Amino acid sequence: MRQTSRVYLHGYSDASERAMGACLYIRAIGGCGNTSSHLLCAKSKTVPIGNGRTTLPRLELCAAVTLSRLIANVMKANPIYFHEVRAFSDSTVALAWIHGGASRWKTFVANRVAEITTILPAINWHHVDRHSNPADVISRGALPEQLINNSLWWHGPGWIKSLNTDEVTLTCALDATQQRQVEREQRSTAVACLVVYENQFIDDMLARYYPNLQLLLRITARMLRFSHREQRVSNRLMPQEIENAMEVYIRHVQNQHYQQEINRLERKGEVNRSSSLRQLKPYLDERHLLRVGGRLQLSELSYNTKHPILLPRHSILTALILHHEHHEQLHCDPQSLLSAVRRRFWIVGGTSAARKTCRSCVECMRARPTQLHQLMGQIPVDRLAPNPPFSITGINYAKPVNIINRRTRGATSSKGYKALFVCFCTRAVHLEAVSDLSTSAFIAHSPVLAADTDCRAEFTRTTLSTFGEQPESSVNYTNTSTKSNGTIK
Repeated sequence: MRQTSRVYLHGYSDASERAMGACLYIRAIGGCGNTSSHLLCAKSKTVPIGNGRTTLPRLELCAAVTLSRLIANVMKANPIYFHEVRAFSDSTVALAWIHGGASRWKTFVANRVAEITTILPAINWHHVDRHSNPADVISRGALPEQLINNSLWWHGPGWIKSLNTDEVTLTCALDATQQRQVEREQRSTAVACLVVYENQFIDDMLARYYPNLQLLLRITARMLRFSHREQRVSNRLMPQEIENAMEVYIRHVQNQHYQQEINRLERKGEVNRSSSLRQLKPYLDERHLLRVGGRLQLSELSYNTKHPILLPRHSILTALILHHEHHEQLHCDPQSLLSAVRRRFWIVGGTSAARKTCRSCVECMRARPTQLHQLMGQIPVDRLAPNPPFSITGINYAKPVNIINRRTRGATSSKGYKALFVCFCTRAVHLEAVSDLSTSAFIAHSPVLAADTDCRAEFTRTTLSTFGEQPESSVNYTNTSTKSNGTIK
């Protein structure tokens, strides 16, 4: 091996209905031009039993996988540099699969072709005649005495020593039967139709001048003047020209998103039952614009408000209209924005579209103040202790009310107040009528609370600030019916 000038590695694979295998040969060319070829290694496997879908071409492909794995192991373990590595198979169908690429075939063939071509490129795979394939001995089987004098097995085919494989392409044409076997494993191709519509220029205009709606409409109106030169009145744009430019974009967007509904309305005058616009009762006006039918025909509102123009949520024109109206309304909130837009347009899913417009507004995000959350203090112990109702009570006065003392002729009314007693434990409420804001009037009405609730009433000091500072003493009273006392602290 040290005196050779070039070393080649040749591999052969074959399969039958019983077994499959592969063998490798080293072809060495000496410095004097003499060539030798010897068996390096071989591997055999039995065919899987019980799989009726495994055809003979598939078995040949599995044998090619075995050969590629054998080549990878030899090249990894052997330190010899091989000038060239070639693989041969007598199956034209398997070679057609390998040369066709993995993406063209079904899963079984595609996985094995991908593994084969990863180890050895498809350009290194060639066809060999069945009688010159030494791997045929593995697939058919042979006795030991038959292998002793078998030159094909020990040295490979005779032509390999003298044939220059760089000049000869070892391939074979496919007949009709083999061609059908190759096409049987071909993956089904999905035909995708690319629809190119003539209004691509309109989409480009919408995307180019986003988010300036007024600039887009004025440029479009100038362009439309070339097709209606006879209608030109002055060099300045008229409002009707701006309106015509807007209708061009509205009609384009509606034809993109609601083409089926428009065709149905032109034929039968109503949309399908499965349409998402059925609840809106859409119709086509004289300008061929899709509008909302609704139930406001008898109202005195304007025509655009009664029958707004339908627009989809996901379109550049919808975003342009929302962005323009948001700035016109001085950066209003989503609800006000949607209300302003619906004077002329009805956006399907407009609530979420309006929220998205407000969230994406940079000015609104910068001007939005950060909410401050006040940390609450500890709850007083009087509100946490379990006590009977109105044991600990807070009091407050409501606004003045008129009180009539008697229901007779000539009765006069006087100003009074409503005393609100709130229980600290149960949050229960008790109302009392008080004649004035004096301390004596409060003390006169507070025993009524204790009498009604049959408990000792205790008022906190903070609730008595309306009546002035009181000394820390108890005001005791006795109810003859309940025998209960009341205390003001």
